[in-house]
Amino acid sequence: MSYRVVRITELMAYEFGQVEGGFNELNENELKTAIPSGMGFNAFMEQLRQGHLVLLTDSPSTPMLISESGAMGGGKTWSLNSQATDNVEPAAQSALLARTQMSGSSAGYSRSKSLHPPLPMPTYIPEPPRRDYSDEPPKLKYEYSFEIACSQGSVLKSGNCHFILAKTENEVELGRWAETKTEHGTRYTIQTAFDEPKRLVAQVASRPMGISPTHPVKVRNIGAQVANEGFIPVTPTVQLGERLGFPTEGFYYHFHDNQLVQEYRLQGDKRWSFYATLSRHQRLDPERGYNTDQTAILVFWKLGCKVVENQYLVYLERQITRDELDNLTDDWLNEHGVKLDIPQLLEATKSPIIKRTEAAKPAEQKQPKPVNHIVQTDPETGTRETWAKIANQYGLAPKALLDLNPQYDADPMSLSLGDSLNVQKPQPQRIEKESVYEIPPESPKRFNQPLNTFYGYTGHCLAETSIVSISNERLVEKDIPVVNLKILSTESKATDYGKLAFLALPASTAGSNLGIVSTNTTSTLGKWSISGEALGSFARVGGGLITALWPSQLGDGTLDGNPEFATSDTTTMRVRFNMYTDENGKQQIVGIKTGEGSAYGDRVAKREAVQRGQHFIAELDNGITITWTPDGSTDVLTPDTVLPENDQLDVHNIWVRPIEEHEQEIGTVLYPEEDLAEYIVTFPADAGLSPLYLVFSKPKVKPLEVGTYGELAPRSKKDGMDIDHIPSLSALVKATEMLYRRKLSKNQIAEIKKTSVGIAIPSQVHQKCSETYGGRNRTEKQQLDAENLEKAVDNNFDAIEACLKAEGYSQDELEQARQEIHRLNKQNGWY
Repeated sequence: MSYRVVRITELMAYEFGQVEGGFNELNENELKTAIPSGMGFNAFMEQLRQGHLVLLTDSPSTPMLISESGAMGGGKTWSLNSQATDNVEPAAQSALLARTQMSGSSAGYSRSKSLHPPLPMPTYIPEPPRRDYSDEPPKLKYEYSFEIACSQGSVLKSGNCHFILAKTENEVELGRWAETKTEHGTRYTIQTAFDEPKRLVAQVASRPMGISPTHPVKVRNIGAQVANEGFIPVTPTVQLGERLGFPTEGFYYHFHDNQLVQEYRLQGDKRWSFYATLSRHQRLDPERGYNTDQTAILVFWKLGCKVVENQYLVYLERQITRDELDNLTDDWLNEHGVKLDIPQLLEATKSPIIKRTEAAKPAEQKQPKPVNHIVQTDPETGTRETWAKIANQYGLAPKALLDLNPQYDADPMSLSLGDSLNVQKPQPQRIEKESVYEIPPESPKRFNQPLNTFYGYTGHCLAETSIVSISNERLVEKDIPVVNLKILSTESKATDYGKLAFLALPASTAGSNLGIVSTNTTSTLGKWSISGEALGSFARVGGGLITALWPSQLGDGTLDGNPEFATSDTTTMRVRFNMYTDENGKQQIVGIKTGEGSAYGDRVAKREAVQRGQHFIAELDNGITITWTPDGSTDVLTPDTVLPENDQLDVHNIWVRPIEEHEQEIGTVLYPEEDLAEYIVTFPADAGLSPLYLVFSKPKVKPLEVGTYGELAPRSKKDGMDIDHIPSLSALVKATEMLYRRKLSKNQIAEIKKTSVGIAIPSQVHQKCSETYGGRNRTEKQQLDAENLEKAVDNNFDAIEACLKAEGYSQDELEQARQEIHRLNKQNGWY
């Protein structure tokens, strides 16, 4: 694009539409042919700003003058373009308007006699500076203030612009900004002598930025301390799973009222800082426009004392197109970015900082005890052993032996009989640093407390992306909110949530020790075993998978710092696990994302492990006991048995998604929650152990299985089995009331029901043959059984025995079940 220049006094009427108002966006290279001979670039730009010279081009990027239709069918009139007036001084604006009216007509467009063709430009001779001969400067009576919602230090660290009040005809120079801390950040105040409209300009190296307010700002009397304008810096990020990170490729866009305020380009090459470009709403240009790199974007807070609305921040992996910019919609803006909520942004940095648990430090490698040699008499020589003789016994060179015993450096010959020498080299410390892949203490939000967004992470970028991890507190400023512009993925890996292990009880073994199928840890946590009613059932189903997770954080952001965690029977989990049986009949495991918007609950039952000797024992429901035997090290389990039947199950391949996405992908429903045993197991405070999250499917009852009703009933659902009380619940209640001579409460009856003995039998046998089923258990029968509970057991069992034989159960199986019912009833003290 070619440019030329004329003096304002020689501007022709036909050239009014060619005046370039966006000259401050042009560089010296573009203006080389237009700069008069002998004039430097900076002097030329100053002449344009003061209005002595006018820059012309056939297609101005920002026209300085805009034509308007005249009244009553008259010709065109010309007015100043509000988007360009910031670039010239008020005196120049007045001169331009006066020039458009010099013809004496309302149009200001026809050629007047005074508008002659331009003469050749003479060599520029700068005017000599004018000295100010005034006796004293005008008195400062007024002030102007604006506010930035963070500290001055944070503004400087994030590389943002600085602000000036543009000079006016009355006031060409002002003093410095005075800084005052405020509730939300810093107020900047400057004093002025004149009560006149001023322009607040945000600039970098004298170049105005798009965040500069377009309206004049108002001064107030000194001491008012009122900031009508305000700005908020924000740190832009994107979301991957449960983490936020910094993009390194692409562009950020700040929009206000569907107009582009500023375009920013990311540095690339795995660098997450960015710079403002030359783009404006009228013209896109991705080249660097400012000589500073930023890590935060300044957005509007308030203008004219009113909170600014309808602002968006957008992230795109490529530059916006002209068509997209000309057709902005709320749907498009929300798809690619976020609408800014000023109150939430101000509140974000004041939100509570979630307490984090300290990562366990690797144990120091203990040095072995030194091995010493006592100097003796050499039988071959009859004198004391020599250095060489002693060194040879331990595979050392004499000099190496002397180095291990520096006390003899000065006089090696002072070695005497009976002296003790160190003959073992110190072992080098080998501390293997384990990779860390943590998640932040809370799930990402739109507007985030910065100190809740960082997380431990091994690696500059998040796995298989160019997104930089927020792996250190130093990467965020505590008073600059972190904004989540775009969710790139909601998926995360199960191993992101902590240390994970899949355990199983192999069907091929008769023991109770759990073997490890897969884990993401390298150290050990002793031996685990399972016992109780679950054991036999686990063996029958081919091992029965157990998922064990040591979460890096629970749903409330803390493992044990929250009082609710210590007192409640349940706790919040950000991830839970479920299972399903695949087409090959194998159990598979999936991670379920919980939290806001999830159809899956986030509360999990809590159980406390008790220390008994060297063991820690957790009594779970349904008669299941988990026992942990420590071996003095930390963090996970060691397999006792290799489990080839589950060799394809890998903790690193488990994805955490909403439950509906899993069911859609696998084509089947997951286990109902009531079919899962799911617990957070806590350990005594002095054990130094993190809580453990356990999940496994509850073992199904087997026919003729005997146990308490509370143990059997939850495991018998839609399996064709009924749990038959023997003796009946009514008989037990009546016997207790006869003993204590009073009626029992509902809670007492419920407790008897839970602890009473039952047997799993086919539903049809229960309904057809039981003498206490439904209406058959009349008051007389209840009274009779209550008077002799032991006899009632035999009578009740006799009633169903024939029907059970008809179902194919042997006499030995039935007799064994009868004896077990008697044993448990006696154990419970019924007779």
